[in-house]
Amino acid sequence: MENKDHECIIGIWYDYHYSNTITFNDLKKKCLTPPKMFSLKDYLDWRRSTNITRFVYCPFCGKKINWKELKQKNK
Repeated sequence: MENKDHECIIGIWYDYHYSNTITFNDLKKKCLTPPKMFSLKDYLDWRRSTNITRFVYCPFCGKKINWKELKQKNK
C-alpha cells in the first residue's frame, strides 16, 4: 500500500560534516542557500559528478525515481 504523504528519497547528500538522505524538496532548498557548489540543474544531470549519490529507486517505498520528469519540472 502506497503512502500518499511519503516524499521519496532521491539520494544521499555528502558534506564535510555529515551525510544524510535527501528528498527532492530538500535538494531544492540546499541549492538556494549559499554557498552553493552546484546548481539544481547540475544535480539533476547524471553526467555531472556532484556531492550526492543518486538513487534509481526510493529505498523506503521502492518507487522508481523519474529523473527525467524532475529535470523537466525545473527548466
